[in-house]
Amino acid sequence: MNLRTLLVISLGLGGLSACGDDKAPAAAEGDCAAGQSFKAVADPFLDKYCRTCHGATTAAKLGGEHDFSKEAEVFEHGHAMVENLTGGGTPMPPEGSKQPTAADKQKFLDWLECSGAGEGEHEH
Repeated sequence: MNLRTLLVISLGLGGLSACGDDKAPAAAEGDCAAGQSFKAVADPFLDKYCRTCHGATTAAKLGGEHDFSKEAEVFEHGHAMVENLTGGGTPMPPEGSKQPTAADKQKFLDWLECSGAGEGEHEH
């Protein structure tokens, strides 16, 4: 090989590496981005729209229904939350209750997805 051919090859290979994906791999299932923790996303949503009926003190009063003050309970029922929030199950929050804004609902649904909580029955 002559010097010109080597130069062309090395420039071509250098250009390919510059086009490579130096970004971190996409978040794995169940691995939310920074700032998308249970405390940062789910807790505020649940406090605002769900725990009036599904909180530590109110759940027992309502027949022992789900206590969403516990993260494990949210993971266990995350699939139903997705259904209920998107019109596929029992509409929640129920009519007459404070309804989430589209942005709040989407942020919570995104958290359910990235955390893996919304993907089906979970054993915790």
